[in-house]
Amino acid sequence: MSIATFGKTESPPTIDEPRYFDRLAEVDDAHWWSRGMWRIAAGLLDRSTPPNRSRLRALDVGCGAGTTAARLGERREIGSVVALDPRSEAIELARRRSSASVFLGSALELPFESTSFDIITCFDVYQHLPIGFDRRAALESFRVLKAGGRLLVRTNARRVFGGVDRDPSSGPYYRLGDLVATIAEAGFNILQSTYVNCIPAIFAEARSLVRSRRRTSDERGLTIRIPSIAINRVMKRWIAVEASAVVRLRCRLPFGHSAYVLAQKPFDDPARKAAEGDLSSRSTAFDRGNDSADEARTCGAWRIDRTPRPPFDQTRKGD
Repeated sequence: MSIATFGKTESPPTIDEPRYFDRLAEVDDAHWWSRGMWRIAAGLLDRSTPPNRSRLRALDVGCGAGTTAARLGERREIGSVVALDPRSEAIELARRRSSASVFLGSALELPFESTSFDIITCFDVYQHLPIGFDRRAALESFRVLKAGGRLLVRTNARRVFGGVDRDPSSGPYYRLGDLVATIAEAGFNILQSTYVNCIPAIFAEARSLVRSRRRTSDERGLTIRIPSIAINRVMKRWIAVEASAVVRLRCRLPFGHSAYVLAQKPFDDPARKAAEGDLSSRSTAFDRGNDSADEARTCGAWRIDRTPRPPFDQTRKGD
């Protein structure tokens, strides 16, 4: 059953269900939002990539259906792509849909050596982490990036007309300033940050208010539907306008249902002894056995995988 046709007879899948990733693949392939979000992401990567760079190593954290990993692999400057997800269903699908090397693992404990990658993408992951553990995810990205490497994060964003800061089905609604602070505190220099999906967010929330709709258990999960061909075409054009504003004009849009932060690990690679020391010695909550650590270990979306770290050189193209 396609996303366009599911309804009362079948509830939208949640991230804990295997069918979630099949639906996600449909959305990634056909929906204007997915294509528009990648257009913005690709533009940010284009603008921040030094000329004549090649054979860069990219990591997609929380690869889901593998769409972003496949798109990264098509970029000229990328020499190899590694993808990571804590769900075996996602890994199987990502391996079929991309040429990336795909591993089981968590954003909270990346199974790779330090300074292994030039680029990290992390899309729609932070909102699924236990509250407060987004900082650890940012620290792990900092650890495995090379000096000068870039991190591109996308998350859910706050509601235009207010509302709760966290929803059980889709995670927190980030305020852009809070997301920026989390990534900056991990040691990154912020290159650009903005809300996206601006005007569509207004229409979506206005329609919800007019209809006085309240979120119920039946509405949780991946509720997005693929619209008609005509609407899809119109929305693709609009999101292209947003992409131009964000990438070419470097605008910071004032609101939207998603947020992007593009950051860079400093070239001078400051010691960050407190953060790096915590990670290397594992003296964080994960090894102290407190309630937050237990929540992170058992969180349905982000289980910790303790498998040995794979030798990264085996993932390189053409070697």
